[in-house]
Amino acid sequence: MEELNRLEKPNQLKQWSVEELQEIITKYRLKVRVKKIELGI
Repeated sequence: MEELNRLEKPNQLKQWSVEELQEIITKYRLKVRVKKIELGI
């Protein structure tokens, strides 16, 4: 239950920096691109 409460707090999101979020998005896009290449799309 403690983890849920922690996640609900808005200040929890502030711990994620813009750089970290961009890095995650970039990695996700790269994975998607690789999958598409593998599938021949």
